[in-house]
Amino acid sequence: MEEMFIQTDEQRAILETVKRFVAEVVTPRAPALDAMTDPAAGYSEEIVAAADAIGLRTMTLSEKYGGLGVDSLTTAMVVEELARGDLGTSVIMAQTLKLARIMELALNEEQQKRSLALFAKDPQGMLAIGITEPDNGSNYFLPFPTPMRTTGEKAKGGWIVNGMKHFISNGNRASFYLLFVQTEKNKPMAEGLTCFLLERGRKGFSIGRVHDKMGERLANNAELIFQDCFLPEENVIGGVGKGFDVLSRFFPS
Repeated sequence: MEEMFIQTDEQRAILETVKRFVAEVVTPRAPALDAMTDPAAGYSEEIVAAADAIGLRTMTLSEKYGGLGVDSLTTAMVVEELARGDLGTSVIMAQTLKLARIMELALNEEQQKRSLALFAKDPQGMLAIGITEPDNGSNYFLPFPTPMRTTGEKAKGGWIVNGMKHFISNGNRASFYLLFVQTEKNKPMAEGLTCFLLERGRKGFSIGRVHDKMGERLANNAELIFQDCFLPEENVIGGVGKGFDVLSRFFPS
């Protein structure tokens, strides 16, 4: 089936490299990691470093940031090949590959320099997106009347964010996040969202529990907690109140 989609020698070479990576790095380690009692221990920095060494972690970035600029079809085939070895490994890489490409498209040049340039150089660099909350998630696809509970209050030079996201893939591992916050409280979710670039380690931002799951245990899902976390104006992506526009323009439906 895979051969039906391969169109170029480059795609074939990439997939052969990923197959070797899965056989030599992922498959031998996955069973023991999957059996870890602590959900956070299922993650493997060793696997991520090995993925970085073959250019897998950054392959969706353009050459400007050291990537290969691979297209969506090639990325999908890579993610599928990773899943043959372990679904959790596939998930953490799929999330990072997708977001790296989206960030290069959605962020302005200054934001890219502050995030993607550092992400590309960090062999453990991962990416995450903060949307899902305990009672809000995929309904952002709809003109849902209830606003998100993670809110931003305008302050001098930026926004004060409070709230929580949960079940965030790579949530406890990412160095950079796309965070969606309700900055206009009296509007429905589709109208009052703002997307922010969030850096790990920012004051007022912490990681909560890592969710315990029956499967995909190599993929850590975690809570993101915000307690008076200040995000400056220069971290706004696409404009205040334009969060839904970012989703509809850059994310697959």
